[in-house]
Amino acid sequence: MMRFIYHLTMIRSRRMIKAKYGDGFWQDFKNKSDRLFKKVLKKTPDIDNKARPVKPGFV
Repeated sequence: MMRFIYHLTMIRSRRMIKAKYGDGFWQDFKNKSDRLFKKVLKKTPDIDNKARPVKPGFV
């Protein structure tokens, strides 16, 4: 889910960033952001099951 949100945010921001700073900046920004996101994602615990515990008979 976090990857989906990250990619959706990048897609939505691309046009504005390219218009304001240029295509070269966008490529550099995207590459650095992708590398940093991968590092952060490895350190982020998956709390999906902890946030919404499934109760017996609830499903």
